[in-house]
Amino acid sequence: MDDIARQLLDTLPWVLDGTMQQREPFKRTLQNEAARLAELDAHPLISLLTPLWNTPPRYLEELIASCRLQTWPHWELLLVDDKSTKTEHLAVAERWAAEDGRIRLIKNAENKGISGARNVAIQASTGRYVAVLDHDDLLHPQALGLFARILRRRPEVNFLYSNEVKVNERTTQVSEFYAKPDFDLATLERSNYICHLTVIERALLDLVQDGEATWFRSRYDGVEDHDLFLRLAKRRELVPFHLPVYAYYWRKTAGSTAENLDEKPYVYERGLNMLREHFGDHGAARPETIVKKGARNGNLFFSIHLSPAPKRRLAVVIPHKDQVGLTLKCLKSLDNQRHDLDLTIVLVDNGSTDPATERELRAYIAAARGPRFQWVSAPGAFNYARLNNAAVAALPAPPELLLLLNNDVELVTPDALSVMAGELEHHPSTAFAGIKLWYPGKDGLQHGGIRITPPTAGLGFHKTTHILGGREYVDDEHVVHAVSFACAMVRFPVWKELCGLEEELFPNGFGDVEICTRAIQRGYANFYLGTLEGIHHESKTRRAQSEELEASILSLLYPAELAHARRIQMGYDLHLAGTLTGGGEGSNWFEMHLRYRVADKVNEAVKKLAGPLHKALKRKLADQR
Repeated sequence: MDDIARQLLDTLPWVLDGTMQQREPFKRTLQNEAARLAELDAHPLISLLTPLWNTPPRYLEELIASCRLQTWPHWELLLVDDKSTKTEHLAVAERWAAEDGRIRLIKNAENKGISGARNVAIQASTGRYVAVLDHDDLLHPQALGLFARILRRRPEVNFLYSNEVKVNERTTQVSEFYAKPDFDLATLERSNYICHLTVIERALLDLVQDGEATWFRSRYDGVEDHDLFLRLAKRRELVPFHLPVYAYYWRKTAGSTAENLDEKPYVYERGLNMLREHFGDHGAARPETIVKKGARNGNLFFSIHLSPAPKRRLAVVIPHKDQVGLTLKCLKSLDNQRHDLDLTIVLVDNGSTDPATERELRAYIAAARGPRFQWVSAPGAFNYARLNNAAVAALPAPPELLLLLNNDVELVTPDALSVMAGELEHHPSTAFAGIKLWYPGKDGLQHGGIRITPPTAGLGFHKTTHILGGREYVDDEHVVHAVSFACAMVRFPVWKELCGLEEELFPNGFGDVEICTRAIQRGYANFYLGTLEGIHHESKTRRAQSEELEASILSLLYPAELAHARRIQMGYDLHLAGTLTGGGEGSNWFEMHLRYRVADKVNEAVKKLAGPLHKALKRKLADQR
């Protein structure tokens, strides 16, 4: 092992699953794993493609060291110098190319740009799979070994990607742990959340060549990998797989998009052009609005509002009981919507006792122009699931789209109905689409999507929470585990396939999370549109009730789906400490798994209290095992 590799292992806090790996056990693990992997009979070769341009020599030394530390030995590293104006790093590349036959240096006679240099590397590669590494980043030492074993077990997979984490300039700290969702086209269109590390089968890559030896397209330099992923997403041959581990270390340096995307302002315009081409090619001939939402933590987001085909039939179901003023506000907000939908509004009266309720609503219906109305009387105990199911069953003809809307919700964004409908039409893999909901006066966010929280509740059951802010992308548009049914739209065939809401086990609480989870079980996704807004006068018509039983039942019915959801929720530092710092053995509280850290603290406390009796107590406990 060379000095740079040894230093990397000794100073950088290596993190794969979110817990810092203890140094000495980690080194022994790497040795044992490398020996085991060397004995395997099938050896998929992975070609690592790295353009160089005025690369700081130390960063290149560390990148190469992270490759040579890999427990998977079957890789090649193609370093393509793109006519750099500095030459110090070339000595590093040439030395390692001479020492390790897996490393090759290619020098471009002219500057080809990032896409051109990557294309040169692809053309020279010999591996069945290719992966792009930036010239100042790092691979986790177990990354390729893990990727290779997944590919051996799942040979049909041809597009594999991992989570990523940021590393500082001095290679002593890691921070900004970026957890990613599974593959979702609607989210990918808005942001290149996939980014690093991505391993692609060369045969799949060749399907999207845009001319001879052109895989990455130079006109989209800056978003060239995003462009490539969108073109791959159109191929029916694509079989993606997400590994939710932190296999890639993205360097934060001055002038890097890992630190500040504004360093490369041209990226915004190229991203817009890329998306316009994508939607033109993707059959979205109807009008769409694409707006740059800005960047966060190096991720560029776009807002995309698609329009549905004219005269789509939409049924809006609104359960209510008394509180006629709230229901009228809800109806008037529907009146203010801009859309070209064929609208039917179903008012479901759950035993109102105030005579003014029906009188005023009937008067509103009589004066209304445009939408058709249907009145459904549904007396009895409040059962949200039954009320909605009954209203849908009472429709004289099946609609194409269905909106479940609380009577205490006012739609604020004028084109909310149209955009939700367009989103569902454009992405048939999406089951439910929801919007951002504020408390009255925008005094706090009530709903920004629903996620599964890392801590568990009660007897180890999963907890759910509304996404409320911070780094959780409440202002953006992305896949989520579930959306609030205070305002949620679905295509009617999907609703019918799912057989509606569960009335017995989830009559009121968690019914939205349950049916969204059921949709995921059937291969759908759920989508949150944070650019569409509403006001939710929550609990004005129904007071809060205890929902621990429903939460527990949800965990009992869907343990695998909820556990998976905890691992793939898009955001930074959702499960982890903010920053981990390297140093000597035992220097960081996060080096050990939580159960060992707590056990050690308890043991130290007992030792102080018990004094000389500690050893005797320890022996007695051991004898009882």
